Order: sequence, then structure tokens, then C-alpha cells
Amino acid sequence: MATLGLLQCDSLDPPHVDVDGDYDRLFADLLARDDDVDLAVYRAFEGELPSSPGDCDAWIVPGSRRSVYEDVGWITDLRRLVARMLADGTPLVGICFGHQMIAMELGARVERAECGWNVGAVRYDLHDPVPDDGDAALTLIASHQDQVLDLPDGATLLASTPTCPVAGFTVGDDVLCIQAHPEFTAALAGSLYRSRVDRIGAEPIARALDTLSRPLDRERVASWIVDFARDR
Repeated sequence: MATLGLLQCDSLDPPHVDVDGDYDRLFADLLARDDDVDLAVYRAFEGELPSSPGDCDAWIVPGSRRSVYEDVGWITDLRRLVARMLADGTPLVGICFGHQMIAMELGARVERAECGWNVGAVRYDLHDPVPDDGDAALTLIASHQDQVLDLPDGATLLASTPTCPVAGFTVGDDVLCIQAHPEFTAALAGSLYRSRVDRIGAEPIARALDTLSRPLDRERVASWIVDFARDR
């Protein structure tokens, strides 16, 4: 059995946490399709980190309301750990905040997106080599205002959309990064969006809510993550 370590970077507030659970539950549910993968949770945003990168077969760095470039103690500590994992070739999956942190540690720029917030069920174009034999596009929930501006040196572009050109990348067999949230359901996204009208604006939120009936490719990306961990 492969063990995936979740380096949890945030906790959902009420009422959002009451929709589908917190990040640990969201990822457990996402990956539950395969009994060969066990999830070990470390609350990195509270200072809980593994004693060694070898404690798990692969690691997930998920989303957060914070920015990766903030001078915050737990973010600095996690960045050091991620840098160590990258140097050692430790298998890493980055989701949203994690995608940005891994890209930044590989030398890419991470800044506020010129277009503002990316929200809604977004269609992403996939670029060869796609991790499976499926369609050359997928749809996932987006919720971010920071994004990766450059493809890191040595990385291969995996996903893009006009408002987020570097929406996913891989580095060899050891790094898989996605800007969107495969762990988010439409119900959770709707709850989050409705609470952010003052921050994002009524019109962008209305447009985002209108997209939430689109089919999501959550299970497809879950299979990528499971295969990534199991193939170690």
C-alpha cells in the first residue's frame, strides 16, 4: 500500500466546512476510489510537519487562503521542506497554493493575476504528454487570485486556459502540479463563492455560479494522483 502525505495548508471556516468536510476529508473522499492508497495528514499550517520526506511515498501540498510569498512562519517552514523534497526527488503533488509553492521553489514567478480572480468551473486545455488516454481538456473548480506566471525550468506544461496560461505542469516523474481544485465539489464552490461577493464582485460571482452545473473531471485527476503515488 502506498501512503500519501497531505501537508494541509488551511482549514475551511463554517459554514463551508459543513458542506463536504475540511481539506483532509475532501482529499480522503477524492482518493477513496483506490484501497491501495492511504492518506496521512499533517497540519502544516499549524506547524505540524513530517520528521522526514521518507515518511510517506508521495506528498500533496494543497490549497490555502494565504499567498506563498507571505512572510509567515509556517509558510517559510513548508517552503524549506518543499525545497528539500525537490532536491531529493521526493514525489510531490501541488494543488493551487501547492502548485504555486512548488513552481516558486523551482524559480518561477508567482503573483496576482492581471485578470483578477479565477473562479468557476473552468475548462483547461491539456498538453502532451497527458497522464492518461482521455480527452485533451478537463473541467475543474478554480478559486485563486495568485497564479504561476512562468513555466519553471525543466518543467513540462500540462494544463492551460486563457486566464491562467500555466495551470498545470510536471517535472519528470516526480512532480505533478495543478492550479485548480480537484477536491472541490460544486456545492462547496458555491458556498465559498457566495461568501466572497464583497471581495470578488457580484458579477464575477454570478458568472462563476452559473458554471457550477458543468460536469467536473474530479475522478480523472484523482486517478492521476493515485497512480502517481502507487507507482513509486
